[in-house]
Amino acid sequence: MGSSDVIQHMLKVASDSVSWDFSEGCDCSSQICPELPETCAHGLVTAPGDVCGCCYVCGNEEWYYCDPDPTDYPEYFTYYLPWEKRPPKPMWNPQEHNFGRCGWGLQCALRDDMGPKNSLPVFVCQCQDEDIVCGSDGKTYENPCELREEAAKKGEHVAMKTRAMCLGVPIIATPPKNHTGEEAVQAGTVLILSCEVNSNPPATISWTKNDNLIEYRGPNRRKAIHSRPGISYYTKTSWLKIFGARKGDIGRYHCIATNIYGSVSAPAYIDVVTYI
Repeated sequence: MGSSDVIQHMLKVASDSVSWDFSEGCDCSSQICPELPETCAHGLVTAPGDVCGCCYVCGNEEWYYCDPDPTDYPEYFTYYLPWEKRPPKPMWNPQEHNFGRCGWGLQCALRDDMGPKNSLPVFVCQCQDEDIVCGSDGKTYENPCELREEAAKKGEHVAMKTRAMCLGVPIIATPPKNHTGEEAVQAGTVLILSCEVNSNPPATISWTKNDNLIEYRGPNRRKAIHSRPGISYYTKTSWLKIFGARKGDIGRYHCIATNIYGSVSAPAYIDVVTYI
């Protein structure tokens, strides 16, 4: 018997003594509802725990906790009678919703990677549209949901211009890390500097040491540069590897990202020490 069949069977058994029709006897005229905000990024939804549908609140934004729909995750909505043995693992109780519903364009999704082990399942709002978009304000957003949320916070009208990263100068998303002080490189070890860049059109990445270009395949074989596309079309990551670090490698390094719109750079300071 599948999980949905088990649920239906238990609901039928309990129907003689327990009523699961939460909307029975609803009287919205006696309800005191919260004041509605001027703007909601993702529209209005019924208030948490409001089974009668009398009151409305703003729908939860992206990455907010949420109350799942029983039809989407029936395994977490196992009903049982008070005198029966409880399920072997914690279950979501549909009568104790506290987080609320996701707004328009989002879905309440299970996150197995969040929350401690053996705890209640964790559900968060995730955007149903995962495309990167360029807004009419010239800013790039991870998805249309982020665009709507940003526009609501600013109190401005921001429309989706294109389903792509905005054209422009590259953006260094993750700059190279400094290796000084307690993070200094030990002589003889391998030093790796990494740099992640977002840009449209895609950028080329180069490295310099003390303002001198490091050749991709220069005569110094101790140094190597590797680049590869990232998780999206607009992302590229580059690594500078220095094998057998020595005192001569001490200096200021730059990750430089360039496309037809311009160039940006991010520095990293390297110190090499010898431990006795």
